[in-house]
Amino acid sequence: MSWVLTIIHLIPVPRNYDPALHPFEVPREYMRALNATKLERVFAKPFLASLDGHRDGVNCMAKHPHSLSTILSGACDGEVKIWNLTKRECIRTLQAHEGFVRGICARFCGTSFFTVGDDKTVKHWKMDGPGYGGEEEEPLHTILGKTVYTGIDHHWKEAVFATCGHQVDIWDEQRTSPICSLTWGVDSISSVKFNPIEAWSPSELHACRRFRYNKSTTECSAVDSGTPPEREEPAESTGERQLSTYRSEDTVISRSEYVDFSYAIT
Repeated sequence: MSWVLTIIHLIPVPRNYDPALHPFEVPREYMRALNATKLERVFAKPFLASLDGHRDGVNCMAKHPHSLSTILSGACDGEVKIWNLTKRECIRTLQAHEGFVRGICARFCGTSFFTVGDDKTVKHWKMDGPGYGGEEEEPLHTILGKTVYTGIDHHWKEAVFATCGHQVDIWDEQRTSPICSLTWGVDSISSVKFNPIEAWSPSELHACRRFRYNKSTTECSAVDSGTPPEREEPAESTGERQLSTYRSEDTVISRSEYVDFSYAIT
């Protein structure tokens, strides 16, 4: 025997829709919507795109100072590529060095960029590619150093850049020799960064050092140093009077007071 369920067999359930009897209805609906949004983000795919084209591993990257859709990358075979993130494609390729591209940075105006490599050279390149008249891909300027450079960074506002390796060198774009050099011990420097106050450089011996450069006297001096347990890239300070700090796993924080001087490499 079969039963057919009709509206007559449904048992009515009384319900009172008076808001006074449901004081937590709005917060409950809010939490449901919030949890649904969180779950949507949890199960979302964070991977956006893959920029394919390098024949060897990518060793360094840099962003354009003014264009959010432009980045630069240097590979272990000496190849440098400029990418358009909007189109997700390579817009320019050049053979910059023989061996690894150790460091790359863009000039503050965005019209050119600098690279350093295992061939002991610092090269200055135009950001835009050559014309269609058969012009070869040549650097604007080449500096041959005495040692291998492992990092480079450009000043935020001035025609000055810094390189590191066996020592930290401060360069003027119009000169072929450094205007200031800093060296100590036997440890090599792996990276150097500018900020609006001083310059940071982490070394292979897990030490971070900070420097001051006075433009009027072209003198460089070390401010202080610290020894975090793990090598970390230095953080860039954005405020003119912001204290420079770096953090390590043992919660040790190194701070320095602001020092007013005429010119600072950051």
